[in-house]
Amino acid sequence: MAPPPSTPATDAVASIEMRSLMSASSDLELDDDLSDFSPMSTSMSTPTKSHATPGVGTSSPRAVAVNMFISFVGAGILSLPAAFKISGWFLSTLCLTTVCALAIKCMLLLMEVRRRLEEQGHGAVNGYGDVGRILFGFYGEKLVDVCLVVSQMGFATAYIIFVSKNVFSLTKEKIPLSMTSFLCVPVSPPYTPMAPPPTLFTLVRFVHTCVRQILSYLVCLRSMKSLSPFSLVADCANILGLAIVFVQDVHFYPLDHDEIVAANWDQALYILSIAVYCFEGVGLILPLESSAADRAGFPKLLIKVISAITILMVVFGIAGYLGFGDATASPITDNMSGGSATVVKVSLCVGLYLTYPIMMFPVSTVLENAWLERKEGEGEGEYVQAWASKSGASVES
Repeated sequence: MAPPPSTPATDAVASIEMRSLMSASSDLELDDDLSDFSPMSTSMSTPTKSHATPGVGTSSPRAVAVNMFISFVGAGILSLPAAFKISGWFLSTLCLTTVCALAIKCMLLLMEVRRRLEEQGHGAVNGYGDVGRILFGFYGEKLVDVCLVVSQMGFATAYIIFVSKNVFSLTKEKIPLSMTSFLCVPVSPPYTPMAPPPTLFTLVRFVHTCVRQILSYLVCLRSMKSLSPFSLVADCANILGLAIVFVQDVHFYPLDHDEIVAANWDQALYILSIAVYCFEGVGLILPLESSAADRAGFPKLLIKVISAITILMVVFGIAGYLGFGDATASPITDNMSGGSATVVKVSLCVGLYLTYPIMMFPVSTVLENAWLERKEGEGEGEYVQAWASKSGASVES
């Protein structure tokens, strides 16, 4: 049957009916939106960081390995020869490898927890605090953050102490130890009657200003990839210093020493504490994984790098103990003398000083998240950083 012919009257009626249907449909959609809206809920207007989309890092495996190496090879390795002397080379090797295996297992479990939380829809898990918040709530996050900040600040403070002590020895004690300590931290050194002469004091102030600006800039970098070049310089400096120590060990090895102890079980707790301290980069595993472009291959890279570092630690500890025997000092740099000692101390000072920003990376992140302020009227996701507060708190700590 053919459709009825179209006339102006029928077209007008059809147009009116269509408008009525569209109006009713829009009213129903609006009612549905209003029914879903709750004034007491802010999840629609204020997204939380737990629902952020997991990001993809940009660092290559080589850059990640460089940052990982400098995170674990720090001041702790310099105390291993003396620890091997006190606890015995066999017991120390056993404890060090055991702690290495446990550390790798724990780090792999932590990454697995992170992956499962992200798969369950919790969004990007960027750090330890996020894991604590998702699993244990607000107080869990704060507890984890406090522990992380305290541990990382402790490692960074140990670096500053080591650097200031070696600078003090390199200046042949012409500059007071308190002044060399001020060289390493961004606070103004006071001019006291015990301070050096005005000319030397002016030089110290100039060096301190330069060091403070460089360190403040490095601490403010918020990307592991940006820190990779400085980590590479620190790696080269540390390897140079450790290589010279190895040469000194071989040089002193033919000399007669007291009996080399294999195990002193009374000092097992001591070597365990030193071994745990040597794995000081555990707090950086999640940021390192986040910076990796290939997160799927990160666990294998972690196992390879940490295993290589452990072998280096064992060989370094045994070589230092065999080289100096009962005279082995802590740190091993105290056994150095002559021009080689100067090169070793300068290299290790440069390496540890450039490691400081890496160790403070989690601290800066925690403080930054605590002090970020949302800008009103700028839209969602707009933030302003308290740069002066963050820089001062991060570096002065």
